[in-house]
Amino acid sequence: MSEPWIAASSAEEFVELLRTEQRNGGAAAKGLSSVQNFERLQMRCFLLGIVGSWEFGFPVAVNHTSHRNPDFVIVAPPRRTIGVECSRITNEKIGRLRKLAATGKIRSGYSVSSAMKPGKKKTPSLLNEATLNVQMVFPTTAADQRRFYLQRSDEVIAEKTAAMDKEDYQPCNQYWLLLTDDMSFDRAEIEERCGLIHGRVKEFWRKRHKWFSRIVIQDRSLGWHVQITKDGITSRTTG
Repeated sequence: MSEPWIAASSAEEFVELLRTEQRNGGAAAKGLSSVQNFERLQMRCFLLGIVGSWEFGFPVAVNHTSHRNPDFVIVAPPRRTIGVECSRITNEKIGRLRKLAATGKIRSGYSVSSAMKPGKKKTPSLLNEATLNVQMVFPTTAADQRRFYLQRSDEVIAEKTAAMDKEDYQPCNQYWLLLTDDMSFDRAEIEERCGLIHGRVKEFWRKRHKWFSRIVIQDRSLGWHVQITKDGITSRTTG
């Protein structure tokens, strides 16, 4: 295995290394793709959020396994390994809308479902018009948005579950799934949707011997997250 991304002999050193990366703006590492660099950003923010209740002891090493799954392997005493998969609950059209909104080309008050409707190519002018008349041009409801979100989260979870069944998947003592939520608008919406996800994944915990012991949903600012386990849901703020 290559040199660990982060290695620390104490909680204090662990926090300092994570915060040093934070102060440096999480500078992109050479030789890594944009996806892999974002995985490191996700992981850094998540670890800062849980280090105060770290239950696995020290020394600890975090390996970024960029050429095999899972994406990260945490090694903690006594020879305990935690595999962490990273991904996003997102849609490329939402990303495009946010970029246009950030540059002032459209107003930012669009809805998720309005970006999903099929039809002709949505130019900035058409998207701007749609934000003013969203209910008239692209009828949508909260229920529609919730269904679309759950469809996307189901797809990501299914993809990461299928990866675990591959022969070259690294065996670990337990596994976590870390997902950044690009689609929800606020904390209340994320927490509500996490409750729905919890109900939908109970079948995996019941039927599979090897599966994620926790699913972590981060807000898109990466400032806080919700943890979903077999026992329920908890939320934490990044340290």
